[in-house]
Amino acid sequence: MEGIVRVLQAARHLSHAHLAHSEHYGLLVRLLTGIGRYNDMTYIFDLLNQNHRFEMLLRKKVRVCKRRTHTDLSLSHTHTQTQKLHTVFV
Repeated sequence: MEGIVRVLQAARHLSHAHLAHSEHYGLLVRLLTGIGRYNDMTYIFDLLNQNHRFEMLLRKKVRVCKRRTHTDLSLSHTHTQTQKLHTVFV
């Protein structure tokens, strides 16, 4: 568990100290979707929203893997659609 804590701390520092100030919003989105710990990284949602770049996240597609089944899952799907996909692939 300690490893992910360090990664999350480094991601927070990088996000606030470098990426947001340099307007690298695409990299913020990539960092968030790459790590995939959305509940732990809500600060990135806030940074994108404050800088009027939240739509970049909605356009991003994430590759989801469940039991060797791959699908492109758009983050703009509603929670209900995501739950349906989860039910189908589990």
